[in-house]
Amino acid sequence: MVKHAHATECIIALFRDEDEWVLQVEDDGVGLENNLVSISTPLNKIGLFRIRTKLALKGGQLDLTPTFPKGLIARARLPVTLSNRDAERA
Repeated sequence: MVKHAHATECIIALFRDEDEWVLQVEDDGVGLENNLVSISTPLNKIGLFRIRTKLALKGGQLDLTPTFPKGLIARARLPVTLSNRDAERA
């Protein structure tokens, strides 16, 4: 976050929301350009694309929400129930 977002503050939370675990990271950094929030191809932001891909393989997702006037909220969501094999890899 310090390297890429140039954030001075960061709030990290891990919680359960019904049938999924949510890791939420909120910062006051530079945020993302509107066209990069979707991150649909690896050409945009390789690191975020990889995170989104790995979460999708486990049935999860990555949500990115710009905040005003600057910053970003990233939410990584994973299903609560994973097979034993998947839990060992996570």
